[in-house]
Amino acid sequence: MSKFLRNLWLKLFSHKDTLPKLSELPDSFYVGQDYVEDPVRIPIEIQIYFPFSADLENTNIEVDGRRVRLDQRGAIFRVSFVENISEKLFNNIKSKHAGDDWILGYVSAVLPYVNQEVLRQRYRHAHFLLKTFTALDISQLWLVKSKKDRVQIAWPKAISNFPPAAELAKNYDNRIYFRDIIDAIYAYFNSNYEEGIRKIITSVETFIKTYNLRVAKQTYKTDFEETVRQHMNIICPMTQENAADVIMNTYKARNEIVHDGKRFDPKEGKNIGKRGVHLVLDVYKNYGSDEDMKRYAFYLEGQFLQHEEFLGDGLTLQWLEKTELKKK
Repeated sequence: MSKFLRNLWLKLFSHKDTLPKLSELPDSFYVGQDYVEDPVRIPIEIQIYFPFSADLENTNIEVDGRRVRLDQRGAIFRVSFVENISEKLFNNIKSKHAGDDWILGYVSAVLPYVNQEVLRQRYRHAHFLLKTFTALDISQLWLVKSKKDRVQIAWPKAISNFPPAAELAKNYDNRIYFRDIIDAIYAYFNSNYEEGIRKIITSVETFIKTYNLRVAKQTYKTDFEETVRQHMNIICPMTQENAADVIMNTYKARNEIVHDGKRFDPKEGKNIGKRGVHLVLDVYKNYGSDEDMKRYAFYLEGQFLQHEEFLGDGLTLQWLEKTELKKK
């Protein structure tokens, strides 16, 4: 336990008779520890329900070794799969709805593959109205241990806009490159990664056009790369990545999608899309002298991170199990 946490703990116990001994304090603690270190794991069927009027073909898909069932009943689309979860987590959710949000991590790991199948069916059946899903589209989320032992997760929840970004948005909603990056983020959260990658590059292209940044090729093969290398050669302080390198890697992926019909595995597509969004916004929040524009790009990035956390893409029990248990 850090010195800060120890001091905080001591302040909580102002009376001498309630003060615990320092030897009784845990050496370390992390959020979700009780569930990660729970030795009892039980198979639970996670059932996800979406209202959906367009017909989908019932099928099974494989996601990291688990069988995921997709079936439609009338205007309801259901996704179901079995996950071994902490018995303590299940009981806490059932008795007092403590820990509901941890279930979103399991859902977020599966939804990109569900959306990949939805897109396959859109094109295979020429069904224009098939759309992809986010966790916000879920109408009901259930944990089923048996027919008589089940609990509904406290979901969906409402998510508001990001007030600082919303305040500035009205001044920049006519900037096409901002519209394109917002559309890219929308596609990202709908697991439509190919569309998101296309939109990221479209945003960069419209940004170049808006500020008349185009440079004719000299050192590099195309005018686009020459321009990107000259005007977007900045290092992200958080990841130490070069924005120009990431943009060109995203551009390569975009060309493979557009010209070669490339379709990415969801994990790869998600990684390309996430890095592309972050580094393009990094360019926008460092360009020129319009301080409000820079702040807007900064707040958009903050909103992106906030939404990722809300939708279960950030801290998950699976991630904690892989990291914390390795330390034992």
